[in-house]
Amino acid sequence: MRLLVQIFHYFYAYLHLIPPEEGGREGGREGGRKVGSVPASPLPLLSFVVPTGAAGHITAGLLAAMMGLPVHRLLMATNRNGVVLSRVVREGVWGKEGGREGGRVIQTNSPAMDIQSAYNVERILSLMAREGGREGGGGNVPLTGREIGKSMERFYAGGSTALPPSLLRHLIGWGMECALPVREEEVEATIQAVYEGGNKGGKEDGRYLLDPHTAVGVTVAAGKRREGGREGWREGERVVCMGCAHPAKFAQTVQKALHLKSEDEAVEVMKREGGREGGGGPLFLGVGEEVARAKKRRREEGGGKEGIGCPVYGAGERERWRKRLEEEVAWLEEEGGED
Repeated sequence: MRLLVQIFHYFYAYLHLIPPEEGGREGGREGGRKVGSVPASPLPLLSFVVPTGAAGHITAGLLAAMMGLPVHRLLMATNRNGVVLSRVVREGVWGKEGGREGGRVIQTNSPAMDIQSAYNVERILSLMAREGGREGGGGNVPLTGREIGKSMERFYAGGSTALPPSLLRHLIGWGMECALPVREEEVEATIQAVYEGGNKGGKEDGRYLLDPHTAVGVTVAAGKRREGGREGWREGERVVCMGCAHPAKFAQTVQKALHLKSEDEAVEVMKREGGREGGGGPLFLGVGEEVARAKKRRREEGGGKEGIGCPVYGAGERERWRKRLEEEVAWLEEEGGED
């Protein structure tokens, strides 16, 4: 269900940002291609920056592209735990070995991305093996479902798999890329810059508070942390950064990023100025309740980490992942019953 909702978000972004006269939907044009004797104008370049941990949201983007959405680029934005995903698209290797942090999972201020067990990679590999490249599909990628399953088992056991070159070419052909990892201090700087710069460009009182996960993506979308140090985007390229979470779950990070005196002051800032249209908008209704919920979870888990993020487990701890998932489902069901 989550993937279906996320696919919708990609199409919504396209329909919201690309006018009909640019998208090739009028005048006898289909998808920017020439139909009959009517010349077609090229589609605008529309790219997505997707904060990525378990790779579910980026999988939805890939599915949207396969459904016909004219996506130029699907750029994964990761924190310092993103080495595993980076190796998939840069080296064609599915495994955690050789990471810059020695294979360790690092606790960061974007906890839901503190993950190396990106289990949705199995979906991505299956899609590539079945559908092939962007031009017509049917790429005859030499990787069966059974082989993909074995690759996942090797990954969970700490091993790695070299992907077939044709599969990697197809993956890149669909626009899949991975930016350089974003560090915690960059996340805080982006939260501060977006908040303090929100009233510029004709937007009065338009200050906006990012959660740290979305801030990872915005850092990349702003042209930083691109592979090879390149900044900026191609002329005419329109970039959408996918949002992720409610900043009220991360009041400590907001406090630090905005140089506030206390977590309570961060909560007041969110209540006063966090809204979508000039403060107090629907995105931030119930801030106090959300902060209290996050604090309760931190106390119950016996630690100080913010949010209700993914557990900080490595690739070889599959059973602990399954147990934690069952606990989260039970907790969500209990919360739903209370409502």
